[in-house]
Amino acid sequence: MIGIYLCDDDDAVRHQIQNTLERSILIGEYDMRIVASVPAAEELLEAVRREKGKRGIYFLDVELKDGEWDGFLLGREIRRSDPHATLIYITSFGDLAYRTFRYHLEAFDYMIKDPARLEADVSRCLAAVAEHLLEERADPDQIFTVRTGERLRHIPVAEILFFETAPAAHHLYLHTAHSRIE
Repeated sequence: MIGIYLCDDDDAVRHQIQNTLERSILIGEYDMRIVASVPAAEELLEAVRREKGKRGIYFLDVELKDGEWDGFLLGREIRRSDPHATLIYITSFGDLAYRTFRYHLEAFDYMIKDPARLEADVSRCLAAVAEHLLEERADPDQIFTVRTGERLRHIPVAEILFFETAPAAHHLYLHTAHSRIE
């Protein structure tokens, strides 16, 4: 189950996003749950530390009313604990999106706090994240890596027919449809 973390210092906006996330999880039957919905960066970081090692989805307000933190610094700190985090930024100011690049945060989305559109944007974003995570989990062609002398060869597992013991001690033959590798 993937945890969702929400940090926004505006209680009304945070509750609207949280309610939308809960409905979207239920309707989409996503394997997700809200771990934290908090107004302050330190509270969010504490929740992240408790879930150490688990990948999360983070909805972060850009302009936190905290002298020490803003959403970009919070995102950078989250990346230290959760390098594969999915970061989604929410703000009242559309012209701050470029700052995600300055901090090298690789944000998944950037939403404007428009009450008329926020619910639809959050739902759409969560659906896109769920689809992205499914595609990411799909097994790419598995590769078998073998050393032949000083050379490493990468053979797709689907191409391997069988292995055979070779006459020389500690040697094998790997057979594919088009080759035999010792």
